[in-house]
Amino acid sequence: MESLIQNAKQDEFFDASELPAGLDLLLPHDVQVQRFTAEHVARNQSRYLEIVGSLSEGLSVRTICKAYHVSSHTVQRIREREPELIASDKQRLARLFRRAARQSVEGYIEKLEAGLVTPGVLPIASGIFTDKSLLLEGEATSRVEHIHIDVTPESVNAWMQSLPLAQVTEVKTISAPKGEPVIQPVIQSPP
Repeated sequence: MESLIQNAKQDEFFDASELPAGLDLLLPHDVQVQRFTAEHVARNQSRYLEIVGSLSEGLSVRTICKAYHVSSHTVQRIREREPELIASDKQRLARLFRRAARQSVEGYIEKLEAGLVTPGVLPIASGIFTDKSLLLEGEATSRVEHIHIDVTPESVNAWMQSLPLAQVTEVKTISAPKGEPVIQPVIQSPP
């Protein structure tokens, strides 16, 4: 059996060429991060642009890494290298979404006027369209209110006492002929 202890004849414990990235994996983490420049991915222009598009769509770094088989360092480096391209792609997507929304609303209005929209859908659609129109106009679509209330044990007890009394129904367990328990309510008038 061969010893794992390095002797005078051995230069290394293993052959670094067997590692996928050679000795790069043995470098400190901060040095490894500096080596990810996204140059390898940039050689394939379509793949590089797909990663930029995924970033502009807001996909997570982990999702992009899995989809394109790249490291998170590479995706971060692409994000740092292409902020203008990502921003312009986001603007293009926003224009497309506005166009789709406009066409959807126009189609909805046509169906509404033709009587093809069921009554149950109207309140939901009205709320959604109102919310989105306010959002596009820069108006508030939600309201957050912070209220400070002093809560003490006495105030909680007073609140509990103010609640109406519940009607209690007592039950009695009796046995059925086969020995299985049967529960029958015992109805009593409230005191």
